[in-house]
Amino acid sequence: MGGTTDEEVVQAAYDWRATIVTANQRDFVGIMNRFLKKQMEGTCRDLNGLVVIPNEAALQKRAIQRAVERMTFGGRKITWFDVSSQDLCVSIAKDGRAQVARFLPCYYCGKSVARARR
Repeated sequence: MGGTTDEEVVQAAYDWRATIVTANQRDFVGIMNRFLKKQMEGTCRDLNGLVVIPNEAALQKRAIQRAVERMTFGGRKITWFDVSSQDLCVSIAKDGRAQVARFLPCYYCGKSVARARR
């Protein structure tokens, strides 16, 4: 999204219920955490996950394909749907290994798996 700030990307992902895919983990994790902490009474602000891929274009496709086969969270295999519906952060290494963590729930509803707004 050329010319768009990272904050605008997070807002658009929230509005469109989209998962963000980026090579910029450092900035997006911080921005997403701040977004989740912002209080908007009566409004769930949970997001739909973040996928961090290697920066080198040649490695991205191969790393993503390998990650799909290897992604686990909580001892079970997960899918891209799980990443979105559980607001997970998947960091994919160049060799396709995936590190998975969950974002904290939004301030208002405290839910990160089942969201009433969806």
